[in-house]
Amino acid sequence: MSTTTHIALFASLVLVSQSAAMAGVFYNNPGAAGLEHPRAAMAQAGLVRVKPGGKASFYANIVKAGCPSLTPACRRRGYLLPGDVAVAAYVTGAFTVVEFVGAKGDISDGAIETRLLERIETPKPSPSDWIGHWQSGDEQDIVITRTSDPSVLSFRGDATWGGHDKWRVEHGGVNLGDFAAYVKPVGTWGGFVAGLDVEI
Repeated sequence: MSTTTHIALFASLVLVSQSAAMAGVFYNNPGAAGLEHPRAAMAQAGLVRVKPGGKASFYANIVKAGCPSLTPACRRRGYLLPGDVAVAAYVTGAFTVVEFVGAKGDISDGAIETRLLERIETPKPSPSDWIGHWQSGDEQDIVITRTSDPSVLSFRGDATWGGHDKWRVEHGGVNLGDFAAYVKPVGTWGGFVAGLDVEI
C-alpha cells in the first residue's frame, strides 16, 4: 500500500544512538510556510550556521501579525551566537525561519535575518544514514531500523504534547500520537510504502 504522505529528515530530531554528528528533522506538516505540499514548503530547508560577528536575534514568525520585521514588537529575547548551527525551514522576506537545539536538548525557534546565516552543504544521505534512535526533547521519539530489503526501513514513532504542563497532566489533557510504517528513502525524502502489519 502506498500513500501520498511524505517525510523528510533534515535536524531537530537529534540522533541519540551514535556519537557522530548526525541530526535531522521529521517535518510532516510544513503549513507555517503557507504551502500545501511538503516538497514545496521544504525547498529551502537545510542546515545553517551563524556567521562570525555579533548575536543573531530571534524575531517572531509569521504567526504574529506584521512579523517577522526589524521592529521591537517582533524582536524576541532569544538569540544565537556565531558558530551556532540550526535547521532552516524556509525563507520569508529578509528572514529565515530556523529551529535550534541547545546542548541540553532545549529547542528554540523563530526568524533570524538571512544575512547573518550561511548555508552548510551536507552530503546526500544513504538509507543507512537514517538508521538510529532520533529524539526531539523528551516528547518526540522515532526509531528507524533495517528490514530484509536494503532499500526499505522500518519507522516507529511516538510523541506527546503538553507532557510538561502540570495542569494538562492532572486533567488528562496531554496529547498522544504514534505511527509505524515502512519507508523507502530516496535521498532526504521517503514515502510510506506499507504499514508494519506487512512483513518486509
